[in-house]
Amino acid sequence: MRNEAFTGAAFPMRVTPPLLSCYDEGMYYGDHVDLPIMQGRPPVRTDLAATLFLSESENYDGGELIIGSDLLSHKIKLDKGDVVLYPAETTHRVETVRSGRRLALIFWVQSFVRHADRRALLSELAYLESQWASVAPKASPDMRLRRIRATLMRMWADT
Repeated sequence: MRNEAFTGAAFPMRVTPPLLSCYDEGMYYGDHVDLPIMQGRPPVRTDLAATLFLSESENYDGGELIIGSDLLSHKIKLDKGDVVLYPAETTHRVETVRSGRRLALIFWVQSFVRHADRRALLSELAYLESQWASVAPKASPDMRLRRIRATLMRMWADT
């Protein structure tokens, strides 16, 4: 929650406890979409899924996270400490680990902003706001961007 890139993209309202994922040689997880609601107190609507890689990528062969369909997919294999955040309704899988051990933490996020397109717009506005502030710190458009982003959050955020 202290990572600005994560909070700026996810707008987290609730986050599930992490689940340790361990794949040894020959293990994989086939195509699936995540449950829409994770039970807990309180339950969490799974707007986003996150994979935090715990193994260095060179310590195992295979085990890529594939996000998307066969027509358009992204193959992801990151280093220890890196995280990938993606819509939980996206089809995804873990390829077979050919050697070594793949460790990761998996968790889900219920966002204050339910719709992915709205989260993307708010993230872009925050980026523009930060860029403007670094170029022209005393300029008034910075305040206008902040006001627009705050207004959209009021319109779109669940509480």
